[in-house]
Amino acid sequence: MSGGRQYRLLKELGTGTFGTVYQAEMQSVGGFRKQVALKVLHPMWERHEDAGQRFRDEARLLGQLRHRHIVQVDGLVRVSGRWAVVMEYINGWDGNLVIKACRKGREAFPIPACLEICAAVAGALDAAWTAAPDGDAMRVVHRDIKPSNIRLTPDGDVKVLDFGIARADFEGREALTQSVRYGSIRYMAPERRREEPDGAAGDIYSLGAVLYEFLVGRPLGNAETEWTQHNEKVKKALKRVERRCGPYSPPIVGLLEAMLNFAEAKRPSASAVAELSRKMAREIPGEDMATFARRFFPKVGDFVADGARDMDRLVGGDDDDPGAMSAELSTELPGVFTEGVNREERPNYAWPVQAAAVIYVVALIAQLFMNPAGQDIDRPTARGADAEVGTAYLHLVPQAVAVVAPVAPGPVVPTPLEPAPAAVPQPAEPHAVAPRPVPTAPRPVPVAPRPAPQPEGAPLRAAKFSAPGADSVEARCVQAEAEGTSSALVRSLYPGPCTVSVSIDGKTYSTTVKVNEARGLLCQVTEGRLSCR
Repeated sequence: MSGGRQYRLLKELGTGTFGTVYQAEMQSVGGFRKQVALKVLHPMWERHEDAGQRFRDEARLLGQLRHRHIVQVDGLVRVSGRWAVVMEYINGWDGNLVIKACRKGREAFPIPACLEICAAVAGALDAAWTAAPDGDAMRVVHRDIKPSNIRLTPDGDVKVLDFGIARADFEGREALTQSVRYGSIRYMAPERRREEPDGAAGDIYSLGAVLYEFLVGRPLGNAETEWTQHNEKVKKALKRVERRCGPYSPPIVGLLEAMLNFAEAKRPSASAVAELSRKMAREIPGEDMATFARRFFPKVGDFVADGARDMDRLVGGDDDDPGAMSAELSTELPGVFTEGVNREERPNYAWPVQAAAVIYVVALIAQLFMNPAGQDIDRPTARGADAEVGTAYLHLVPQAVAVVAPVAPGPVVPTPLEPAPAAVPQPAEPHAVAPRPVPTAPRPVPVAPRPAPQPEGAPLRAAKFSAPGADSVEARCVQAEAEGTSSALVRSLYPGPCTVSVSIDGKTYSTTVKVNEARGLLCQVTEGRLSCR
């Protein structure tokens, strides 16, 4: 029961592994109103006992954590028969969208701002690990630190979101740690990829991958599970950081190398990472997070779409009609699974999946023949053995060196084609017929491309393809496309086929689905095949 509260849904902010988050206005007795974020459990997880337990554990866990960089929870409620977590609403952008906006706007994320984000997240992790509301430390491990779970506000504040798959020791916990591996594989530590027990050091590795992505603008990629391959990959990544940070790179490279160390015991603690990051952020010149946010955040929407969809819907705050919200939110909102659909009435999309698999295998074999792997493995020295390594490099930061502004790439000037050399006439032999001159090939006349055929019918408002737990989702429809982490919201598309690609655990699955109306589809991989329904 939610105590007679009602929630007016204003925007759909995004879809995660377990739930959809809405910006809402909470309305209670006496005319009290408050802006909140409402995270509603997906209906497909209502029958999954472990997922429902983790969803409720997240609310209980966050209710006991109090830190300026951790999103605050106001309660766990039942809204029209569905579990929902009521959280503080944080205006701003998630880190993944800001990184994309910087890349599309050809602007580098300021180095001090990157370090401030790292310090804030590390401080939140340290607070979650050491929090002891009942006397015993809760030992919270987030296990899903990534840019999209870091919220950045226009004032430069940083908030860590989504503790839905966290591991913790606290009274009242329902879910037990199982062999199910939730989280985003791109940011998993090597030991977690090997499905070994992980602890706080796994979050430090994930935060190192996040800091690298903010600095370089590209993901680090999946961790290697073998020592030499991992060190080789980190060594190449740190070279990119050196080029990006220039004269200020030594302390940053030292800290990153420690955080990304293959051995868990050699990674620094969260408190050490927070302290070193704050110190470097103060001593390295450039825009801090607040200055950068005030200047750049108003332009983020010009480069990327946050996927938020305006809406105006009032949902009840009691359990008198348990099916009301399920019907309302699963049939009209994109990306929520619609229950009760007859499987035999759905079209069969198996043949596009089989064709895509054949094409993928042929392309992979061709790549192996054209670019065989022959890299030399060089074991780098472990400069970042512990938390002290960052301090050792701090004195190398030149204080009087001016910040080198990034040079924008100039326009590419095409090289003109040289005319073919004229044929040199050869002396004819006596009584021989002179050969005819070989005409030079005329230059190709550019042909204007044919106009693309206009799609039939009126454009649809949107279609959303959701794949909970996926690393990335891409959808290409008629004259429209979109991509995202666990969902892709395609706007203003025309009726017709949509090609959907989903990456899970380093593997990519594809299928084609025909969309003739605005709708939400749930994409799942079953027996190696992707289907969206």
